[in-house]
Amino acid sequence: MQSSYTDKMISGWWTKGNTEPRIGDNAIKDSIIKVTDPVFLVGIDGKIAVSQDGSVTIGNKLESSNNSHPLYAYAPPLHPENLGDPYFKKVHNLRYAYIAGAMANGITSVEMVEEVGHAGMIGFFGAAGLSLNEIESAIDRLQKNMNNHPFGFNLINSPNNPELESAIVDLYLKRGIRLISASAYLELTLPLVYFRVKGIHRDADGNIVCSNKIIAKVSRVEVARKFFSPPSDKILYQLVDRNMITREEAALATSIP
Repeated sequence: MQSSYTDKMISGWWTKGNTEPRIGDNAIKDSIIKVTDPVFLVGIDGKIAVSQDGSVTIGNKLESSNNSHPLYAYAPPLHPENLGDPYFKKVHNLRYAYIAGAMANGITSVEMVEEVGHAGMIGFFGAAGLSLNEIESAIDRLQKNMNNHPFGFNLINSPNNPELESAIVDLYLKRGIRLISASAYLELTLPLVYFRVKGIHRDADGNIVCSNKIIAKVSRVEVARKFFSPPSDKILYQLVDRNMITREEAALATSIP
C-alpha cells in the first residue's frame, strides 16, 4: 500500500517497540480486530505500516530516522469492559454492559442466563408463554446456580390474561426476584406497578429505596416517558384499597419512576 499521506498530516512520531510493524491491508484489518491493543498507522519507506506497540511523541519537531517514523493515525485500546454506562454496570454488578433475552417460551433458557451471567453480563429468562410451575422451576435452578451473579426474569404485558400477569408478579415477589425485564407494555399495569413499589422504603439517611427494579423494553418515546414517570394515583389507590401496599409505600411511590 503506497502512502498518500503528506507531511502536513503527520501528528507525531512513532518509535518501534518489541514487534516489527506490518504492511498491507490484512495487517491493518488484523490490528483493528484486536480491540484491546492500541493501533498505530505509521509511515515507513513511503508506505503505510501498522503496529500495536511502541512509543509516540506528539508534534512534528522530530525528523524521520531509523528509530522514529511519522505517525499518521492512532487509536487507543478499547476493551469491551469500558463500553456502556459505568453506573449501570455498578448497579447490576456487571463486567460488560450487555443484556441477553428475554425471548419467550424459555428460548432465553436457564442455561443461557447462566452462561451470560457467569461471563459478566446479565440475562433475563424468557418466562412469557410458560406456566407458573415452569417459571418457578427456572427460579429454583437460577437461584441455586447463580450465587452472586446477576440475572432477571421477564414479565410480559398480558391484557387478555391479567390474572396470569398478577400471578407471575406474586410469584416473583414471593421468591425474591428483584429484577425483571418488562416487555410489550403500552401502559403501566397494576401488577407491574405492584412489583415496582412493593417494599419501597426510606433508608437510615432518608433516601427512598426500591428493592425491585425494572428494565423496560420500549419502542416509542411516549411509552418510555411513562416508565420514567411515577405511577398514577389511580393504580396506587387501587393497590392500597386491596391491601397490597401500605399508604406509606403509596406516598413514597409518587416520587420514583
